[in-house]
Amino acid sequence: MMTPTFCIMWDYTWRVKKGYYTSSSHTWMIVNEFWGKPNVKSPWLLWKVNTLLGHKAITAGWKVKCLPPFCPFYEFMLDLALPANILDGFQIYCKEDTLETWVTNIKSVHDVHVVAKQVLDELCSGCCIAHLHHSKAARWDVSLKNICLFNHDCLYLRQLKYAIKHSDVGAALDVITHSLLAFCGTGKTPKYADALFVMVIWLKQMDPKLQYVSVFFLCLLFYLQSREAWLMNWLANLSGCPNHFKEMDLLEEHLNFWAKVCVSRKCLGLVADSQILDYIQHQRVKSHLDMALNGLCLNICPM
Repeated sequence: MMTPTFCIMWDYTWRVKKGYYTSSSHTWMIVNEFWGKPNVKSPWLLWKVNTLLGHKAITAGWKVKCLPPFCPFYEFMLDLALPANILDGFQIYCKEDTLETWVTNIKSVHDVHVVAKQVLDELCSGCCIAHLHHSKAARWDVSLKNICLFNHDCLYLRQLKYAIKHSDVGAALDVITHSLLAFCGTGKTPKYADALFVMVIWLKQMDPKLQYVSVFFLCLLFYLQSREAWLMNWLANLSGCPNHFKEMDLLEEHLNFWAKVCVSRKCLGLVADSQILDYIQHQRVKSHLDMALNGLCLNICPM
């Protein structure tokens, strides 16, 4: 029979396992959709951009047995491919021969906003895709369509990245609802869509905010499920520096990794402390429980 403390800890850790997994799943979805096959002439495929940059050849796609590495693709799309497409959009709509000439002739921030809005509406929004679908066959541009779809999905991924860093839980939840629909639209990741759907419905059914309750009834507080409490404890900033928040499930993965490292060192006899395994186990349980209890007390109970 599970103890109340174990039930609280399990429920908390299960519910928050969505931030990092949403980022990684959204990244792999974009990669699988737009990476393409080698030696295909389609100009929008990411493998072609990767080859032109001289990067290491990597295989990706829906039919690949092993998932591609997360960090290289994540940085490649958000730091190289997406900014390059946005700069090309500015080059198209700035009405100058070069970007340098346009920058020197800028008179106010309004001029930048006008061009930026035009790039967003014409190259990064779903409306431009809808216009392409309703246009005549002679005007149908498959390359433009796929570039717009890539920009659209990558901008959502970029918004999720900075929402997590800035601890903007509302923006992160908005992107998660978009990811839910995107996972359903691909038809390849129904389990991710179901998991996010369960989480969103679970948040909708929670009580928005609870009033002050004493520590004696703290277990009851968990089962009443305050929405504000869960959202305020979705991210953590262990460094204390501004804009350095991370997902709780990512921190849990780091904890699991270092636990495995310590266990392997212990098995090889490289660690002298014989109590390191017990220390890891107690610290892991204590860290999750402390973050849950302290976060709820700080965010709900008035001082």
